[in-house]
Amino acid sequence: MSAALVHGQTVIAVNFDASAGLVSNNINSTFKTSGDTLGDYDFDGNADDRASFMPMGTLFAPSTHPWYTPAVGQNNSAIYQGVSLARIDDAVTAAPILDMNRLTGSAAQVGLNEASASETFRIASAFFWKAEDFLNGSIELADEADSIQFTGTSAGGNWNTHILIETGEKWYVSDSSNKSTLSLNGATETWYEFDPVADNMFWDEANKGAGVIGSTLGEIASAGVYIQETYNDANPYWNFVSLSFSGTSIPEPGSYALLAGLAGLSFVMLRRR
Repeated sequence: MSAALVHGQTVIAVNFDASAGLVSNNINSTFKTSGDTLGDYDFDGNADDRASFMPMGTLFAPSTHPWYTPAVGQNNSAIYQGVSLARIDDAVTAAPILDMNRLTGSAAQVGLNEASASETFRIASAFFWKAEDFLNGSIELADEADSIQFTGTSAGGNWNTHILIETGEKWYVSDSSNKSTLSLNGATETWYEFDPVADNMFWDEANKGAGVIGSTLGEIASAGVYIQETYNDANPYWNFVSLSFSGTSIPEPGSYALLAGLAGLSFVMLRRR
């Protein structure tokens, strides 16, 4: 990771393109959700839904699993995730299990698959990168059209994808959402607070709360996508194809000191003339 020297310069933080670096082909069931929790995952006021989960911040694929080889100018494979899969209004049947990374090399996709799903299932998931793995150091949201762009594919359900960020020790999702493509200005976008917990990744989209404008948010600690869906098919899937996330650079403290030192040196040299 290298810090950008110029404050406010637009730089790319996340550049992921499965088609450019996916190595594994047709790997299913590499990871599965676990646990069996009872809760209110459809926000109807009744704790009668059962869910399996993978906690927010779980590494999507171990570094020892060579599923992705990033090209020059792309992030490494340290993608993090969180997932909940719930059986709605059924407190008796055991929680369903989700195949965590469905890697399809021929189609260059990374995603989620649930072969036994039905319309009574509900899923919420996140895929994201941490700032320590950003390509060009620390960033804030950029006031630039199309500074964040996502593409994906899906089938068999009502998939809804938002951009996901972490800043100020809080998570936010974008107001803008789409099934397969998104393009937005991070600084002018409205963002809603999202509070994931270990066993519950669901977000009540009908009660978003008060939104905030991206330009009021600070340094980005994590960036990625958030997916939420209500199944209506027996074999649904969602695939993550690419994400381009740009922001404005924030020089490291040492860069400010260097600039101040250079400015001071220039002043001294001028005075000696």
